[in-house]
Amino acid sequence: MESIRLRKLQLKSRHIRDSLIKEPYCWPGGYARFAITDEGGIICKACAKKEAYLIGHTYGGDGWALVAVESTANVDIEIYCDHCSSII
Repeated sequence: MESIRLRKLQLKSRHIRDSLIKEPYCWPGGYARFAITDEGGIICKACAKKEAYLIGHTYGGDGWALVAVESTANVDIEIYCDHCSSII
């Protein structure tokens, strides 16, 4: 059972990673998109692409399991990538 849960987590993380890389901006508006990890971290498109292997082979709780994609459309503050510290 544990291996099935891990496989689902990895597939979801890969799907989110691929979605962010393929479409880094939301439409309409062209707002930047970013991924959120299972630990609440924020990952930019560049880091998702650079760390594709770690994201795709996550085991959960390691900081690389992606759980959602959001955009900066409804955010009033600057958001920084937790991996490279760049502004999203």
